[in-house]
Amino acid sequence: MRINSQYAMSKTTYHISLKGYVGGWDFDRSTVDKTLAKNEGKEVNVFIDSFGGSLATGLSISAAFRNPVKVNVHFVGLNATAATIASLGATHISIDAGAMQGRRPACPDESCRMALA
Repeated sequence: MRINSQYAMSKTTYHISLKGYVGGWDFDRSTVDKTLAKNEGKEVNVFIDSFGGSLATGLSISAAFRNPVKVNVHFVGLNATAATIASLGATHISIDAGAMQGRRPACPDESCRMALA
């Protein structure tokens, strides 16, 4: 069987794999900081598959991705609010064809909008 390269899976090496709860033991700012420090000056690829979690951790990871390193984020599976927010500091964001992004309804008040600004 021959696979058309247009549809073949890429052979991307992921430096950071963030799965599960944002703010959990394997999806936190310290994990991101350690990997970014090890790859200083290099392009970093991040794999995210998360149902969401802590807004504070998502914002913190987003800030870490704004470092002077090129960060590429790729989403698979079902991803919710905090995971999406974590990716916003990345240079490039992509999503699998079968993946889904979920989010809560718009912020009901000004304090929520200020936290996300």
